[in-house]
Amino acid sequence: MKRQLWIAAPHLNVQRGNKVTADRIGKAAASAGFSVTKLDSTEEIDKKESKAPALVHGFHAYKFYPVLQALPIDTPFIITITGTDINNDLNDPDRRFIVKEVLQRASLIHVFDEYMKQKIPKEFQAKTEVLPQSVPYVDVSSASAPPPFNLLIPAGIRRIKQIPEAVTAVAEAREVIHGLTLTVVGPVLETDEKTKLDQLEAEFDWLTVMPPVDQSDMKELYDSHHAVINYSLSEGQSSALLEAMAAGRPALVSDIDGNKGVIRHGYNGFVFQDQPSFIRSLISLQDKDIYEALSAAALKTARTRHDPAAEQRTITRWYNTLA
Repeated sequence: MKRQLWIAAPHLNVQRGNKVTADRIGKAAASAGFSVTKLDSTEEIDKKESKAPALVHGFHAYKFYPVLQALPIDTPFIITITGTDINNDLNDPDRRFIVKEVLQRASLIHVFDEYMKQKIPKEFQAKTEVLPQSVPYVDVSSASAPPPFNLLIPAGIRRIKQIPEAVTAVAEAREVIHGLTLTVVGPVLETDEKTKLDQLEAEFDWLTVMPPVDQSDMKELYDSHHAVINYSLSEGQSSALLEAMAAGRPALVSDIDGNKGVIRHGYNGFVFQDQPSFIRSLISLQDKDIYEALSAAALKTARTRHDPAAEQRTITRWYNTLA
């Protein structure tokens, strides 16, 4: 009889990083012989099913708490730290106790890089393991020679992503780099932010705001764009950023731990601290030799450090040990 595994992640009905990760991990678990049930931790949990799983893998410590409350006390579970739970919720006096209870009860804590591990309270670090997210190779053609130079932001539209600020920075960059375009693609998670983007789109004819597309359709966007922007205030490890790298597209990313766990400045992308350094990095990216070197390094990073087979081996080991 197959062992039962629950994968509990927030917002599984929206095409964003949580869904991408949960789908990928679910496939790895099924290939390891588990019967997998996916639960949206932001929806009501059916407590009648709470005694079923041999193991639970939860994503986002704070949002996993309702699932934890529905489980028998002795159910083993892995908690994957996704970003805002450790960067924001752990420091929120109204949420800290929930995050710490999840960490205390977890059988294993999973983080994506050493930056995140150092933020885990010391009393829980012994059971914390680092495993980068994986990303499959995305077979796209070489980017066409600019101009125009097409930039892409694949992200959920919400305040923490600072997309309007990114648009403003690109507008400034266009004063010195002619022919820049920017496409934003992703679900609307905060309507106020979408309103700001709608106003900017009406003002700038080089800006396109698109609704989310299926994962299989992202290839076309990477084919037609040269580089990806991540302007976020906070990240765990962006699935969209990894996917862009797997397509051989370099990234310009804000100077935050989640981004620096993936991007090495000047090697596989650029890390910027403010708008002027963003523009300087974008100017550097116009150099053909620099662009090609960063593109090759981005692809190499995705294929080596973020290899799906390596991720599957480690997760399978965890599951077989704990279930």
